Amino acid sequence: MSKVERLNKSETARFKAVASLHCNEIPGGVLSILGEDFLAVLYRYISQAPHCGIWVSEDSGNLKGFITGCADDKKMFRWVLSHGLLPLIAVGIRSITKPGVIAGAISVLKVLLKTKHDEPTPHSQLLSLAVHPGCRKEGIGRSLVQALEIELVTWGVNECLVWTTQSNLRAITFYESNGFIRRFTVKHATEDMVGLLKSRVTSNF
Repeated sequence: MSKVERLNKSETARFKAVASLHCNEIPGGVLSILGEDFLAVLYRYISQAPHCGIWVSEDSGNLKGFITGCADDKKMFRWVLSHGLLPLIAVGIRSITKPGVIAGAISVLKVLLKTKHDEPTPHSQLLSLAVHPGCRKEGIGRSLVQALEIELVTWGVNECLVWTTQSNLRAITFYESNGFIRRFTVKHATEDMVGLLKSRVTSNF
């Protein structure tokens, strides 16, 4: 039976498993291009940042899915950069020459530094979510979203934003089925990004 629990910074092997699943299931992002080693280090620092977390769903030690979220994305990025910049540079520099990495990084930064919206976007975010293909339709994604929501409530947060590409209809459908509503669109060099907002997170499941 699957069990959802939060990772702590000492669980190196589990961060590597999360990074591997991220690269396999979210292959188009620049973080995936930077590779599993970079992601494992990044996720380890995110797990240590205040009001941030990574939750995994496992069965007998086998990773089925994970979710990452935070109460304030800007504070999280500042904390990660101030505490983990050198280790991230050390592991990331090995991948910087790969095709598309620099262009992809610039593209991601444009999204992170977006400034023009009809209304401001929340800082509390569901940053990443992936479920192993062989474990879909088991309610794992929903249970991971619920784990994040429960923690957001304890952090005093009442809303949550998630970004995905406009063509990722499976993700959009999933988030909408979990109470998220399309609210924002950001023009992107390759493909527009869609922001879905859940305005009332809850700990009652």
